[in-house]
Amino acid sequence: MSTAALFNSILHAELNAYAAWLPVTNTFKLGNYGLISNGVFTPIGNITEFGIVFAEEQGPPATLDLTSAGTRVIRFVGDVKVPALPDAPLDAKLVFHFPNESSVLAKATTITTEQMGNVRQVASTLARAKGWERRYRVVWGTYTGHRCAVITTRSSNASFELSGKANVLSKLELGAVEAGVTLAHERNIGFKSLGKTGVIALRLFKLKLWGDSPKLLGPGDEPEVEQDGPADLEDDV
Repeated sequence: MSTAALFNSILHAELNAYAAWLPVTNTFKLGNYGLISNGVFTPIGNITEFGIVFAEEQGPPATLDLTSAGTRVIRFVGDVKVPALPDAPLDAKLVFHFPNESSVLAKATTITTEQMGNVRQVASTLARAKGWERRYRVVWGTYTGHRCAVITTRSSNASFELSGKANVLSKLELGAVEAGVTLAHERNIGFKSLGKTGVIALRLFKLKLWGDSPKLLGPGDEPEVEQDGPADLEDDV
């Protein structure tokens, strides 16, 4: 399984959502439409191209605390290994070891959500829109992580070392990355984003096979697969 597909499956379980890949550093927004390709959502455009108008509203907040199985976290104050970092401005290090390939660490204490307030109306209008295809998925909700940490690995035996004050690094372990954290060392790390704000997950819907009703997609869904898609963007879910 690719790292993107793994991250997607994790977010399915934790947030009932799809991965916004790449996380954080993307331009996903409500109304994007596209297909599932290689396990993740690939946008094609936005439903505003079809003259669709939708309401936007705030959804419930969320948090995220994900670390792949087998990951070890080692904490140092000075050169002394400690079981937990103290809430004090002491020089410290935080070292993550990822023994398995395609590992993921994703933490965010603050996640805000935006969503369409009129999904049913949007679906009904899309059903009558010239050129719309029922296999398209539509982003009806976004999850934005604030000052979050997302790290993926390229291969096994990867590592990631951060230095800073103990009281700042202890907050990072919970999912809030503040100023003063320095990347001291990394090995076999793929994507990394520390302390930035951006979309990390998506809620999707598609039209049901018949009629003009929406089907909200989530874990366990196996939407119908149309066979007439472009060869380079196969609808594989």
